[in-house]
Amino acid sequence: MRIIFTLAAALAFSLSAFAQAPGFMGKKHQFTYTPSIAMYGNESRAQQNALGFFYLNHHIEYDYVIQKRRSIGLLYEYAGYDLSIGYYNWDNRSNEIFARYTRQQIGFSYKKYSKHSIAPLGFYWKFTLSMAYKKAYIVDEILNPSLSNFPTTYSGWEPIVGVGLGREIILWKYVPMNFGFDVNLALLSMKSGGYAEDIEDAARRTTLGSTLFRFNVGIGLLAF
Repeated sequence: MRIIFTLAAALAFSLSAFAQAPGFMGKKHQFTYTPSIAMYGNESRAQQNALGFFYLNHHIEYDYVIQKRRSIGLLYEYAGYDLSIGYYNWDNRSNEIFARYTRQQIGFSYKKYSKHSIAPLGFYWKFTLSMAYKKAYIVDEILNPSLSNFPTTYSGWEPIVGVGLGREIILWKYVPMNFGFDVNLALLSMKSGGYAEDIEDAARRTTLGSTLFRFNVGIGLLAF
């Protein structure tokens, strides 16, 4: 009888300790892929991309649960779009100049879940800080001699801060899905250049537009 009592007490203690452990069912590590669709676009992009007036961003994140309702993480994001730099007239013809834009972004994230949730399950607020390397380059050959000094490549680093609201559910005990909305501010993209800086202006506007307001739907994997 004493052995049965001891085993029951040990089992109750282990279940209690497991229930209080941070993370869903004790799992603290999470890997997530999230396609993010930004709601900001422009008319020239609508002619070149299948998504029309929307931008698609590919977001990969690793999260680690540090407390019952908090987690920290690392993020990586990639985006690539076709841009219309503008129209230029020469030889009595109207010519549109196109460029290719890419953005690679790395940074940190912090999530705080609601008091009725346990990370990574339920409603959460998310805060991010990252650095983006953006690049835009002309893909069409410029034949007009008067535009020989036209800048054909632009690149640079840019800090981005963000805040978001979302909800996460767990499927089959190890497959997390998240749905949310976030706002990200590219701190240098609001600066505007002059006529000779069209490609730089286009890159800045695209960085701002592709990160500003967007919807997120992601799927991932819960690990140990």
